[in-house]
Amino acid sequence: SMVRVDFEPGGLNPPHLHPRASELALVAQGTFYSGFVTTDGRLFARTLEPGDIMVFPRGLVHFQVHIGPGRGILFGSLNSQNPGTQVIPTSLFDSSPSILDQVLLKAFLLTPHQLQSIKAGFTTLKNQFLKRRKTSIIHNLNLNLHLRAFMLCAKFGSFYLSPKTLVELVYHYVHVSL
Repeated sequence: SMVRVDFEPGGLNPPHLHPRASELALVAQGTFYSGFVTTDGRLFARTLEPGDIMVFPRGLVHFQVHIGPGRGILFGSLNSQNPGTQVIPTSLFDSSPSILDQVLLKAFLLTPHQLQSIKAGFTTLKNQFLKRRKTSIIHNLNLNLHLRAFMLCAKFGSFYLSPKTLVELVYHYVHVSL
């Protein structure tokens, strides 16, 4: 499956993971700081420019933030039709039912006031998102980006694409659609 992500300046794709897929991110426009953290806590990160690619191994926490001016565009390719996504901040601070405050306070060395401020922020964002969703606009104000997802196989048929062909196809799509 594939995803196109459009970022405003400063837009963030927060730390998240895909439990059933590795991801390849291709920068089509803009400058990004992007990285992932290994299971032993080692960060692999770098600045990506148009044409650069970064691979995120399955199950590892990764992120992207647009650090350039103007609009930024990333294409992500995942090696699964059902990669799953777990956004780390949301999973920890906005789960249902909630994780016991005692766990979060100790794990993140927070005061009770700090924890309640974080949780309140998620409630505000959720309300803003639901309000906008009712008007058919899927746009998360906190992340300052919007997603336009599509399945490559639905557009071009189901067949195997080599990595080189995939990159050429994505670049063609970017230049034709912009």
